[in-house]
Amino acid sequence: MSKDGTKSLLLAGAALAALVISGPAMSGSILDPAPAYPVGPTNVPPVYDWTGFYVGLSGGATWGDAKWESDPDATQGTVSGSSGVIGGTIGYNMQNWGPLVVGEEFDFSWRKFDYTIPAATCGPTCDLRSDWVSTARLRFGLPFGRFLP
Repeated sequence: MSKDGTKSLLLAGAALAALVISGPAMSGSILDPAPAYPVGPTNVPPVYDWTGFYVGLSGGATWGDAKWESDPDATQGTVSGSSGVIGGTIGYNMQNWGPLVVGEEFDFSWRKFDYTIPAATCGPTCDLRSDWVSTARLRFGLPFGRFLP
């Protein structure tokens, strides 16, 4: 074999070796077959589950009227009052029947709500006081993602 033929053979061998070694790095070329499964993230929205226990703080205001009537002296009237409210909430939801959410919730709040009733038969005054308020309720609904009407 001549000197030029040996050089050509060595260059061809080196080129073939370079192609074999760099083949995996060149994936995604036109010659590669399509993957059997989608590659990368898909646009499937996450499923949100409302099942769980929760606690929280609550606050607000309360107002109203108290109507009173005194039997012995036949006097009557209405007094009004208002107050702030602060307390807490505790509850549990479960979503075991498809999209339907069922739960229970309890709250307990402090308020300073006093009425003074000026009935003549009470002596100087009669007082109606309510320092605590609490509610308990069942909840149910069909959620729209993270919104539960």
